[in-house]
Amino acid sequence: MSKRTDQLREENNRREKSLGAESNAVLTDIVVYLRTSRLGGYDQELVRRDIAQMLLEGEKRGQTAREVIGGDYKKFCDDIISEFPQQAVSVRALSALRTFFLCAAVLLTIKAASGALSGLLSGGRWYYLTITLGDVLGFGLVLLAASAIFVFISKKSFDSAALGSWKSSSVLFAVVFVIICVYVFVRSPLFEMHLALFALLPILSYAAYKLIDARID
Repeated sequence: MSKRTDQLREENNRREKSLGAESNAVLTDIVVYLRTSRLGGYDQELVRRDIAQMLLEGEKRGQTAREVIGGDYKKFCDDIISEFPQQAVSVRALSALRTFFLCAAVLLTIKAASGALSGLLSGGRWYYLTITLGDVLGFGLVLLAASAIFVFISKKSFDSAALGSWKSSSVLFAVVFVIICVYVFVRSPLFEMHLALFALLPILSYAAYKLIDARID
């Protein structure tokens, strides 16, 4: 994130320590909902700051979060979001690319560590990683699943019943099961790569993430 967004986020974190438990819980749900809105990072923090200030002032008057904001938190957020200009397509694309590189850095690091450990335990050439079709398919499935889960949690942040329902749990279990099966059973080797060379991939992915992150809010 840009420097101004980082500074505002730190200010918001400090401000929210003064909020009561109820107001903090409501504000957390609001922030989660905003994360997948069309607002950029800086605008999200501006909204977060203003709402936190409203809640703080309401607490001083002895009001609850519901009394300050109203009963429909989702509509309240949607009304605020509608007041902000639409993000440029290029900015949204960069934001998606930033998320991709961060996830890639994490997944590639896990692959490097698990591959080297597996090689050591099996007595094989631990310094060479075998990339399988399952690795490639699993990588894509994890990215898609993580994005879908994040969006679902964000959109349903005010609906605890939906988040905790048996349907949501069943779908999550099914997705995890499919991904595990792909990694375990789709073992067709594609190529081998030296661990030192493969280790550059998560480093480069994280560097790309930081580069993009510093240029967008």
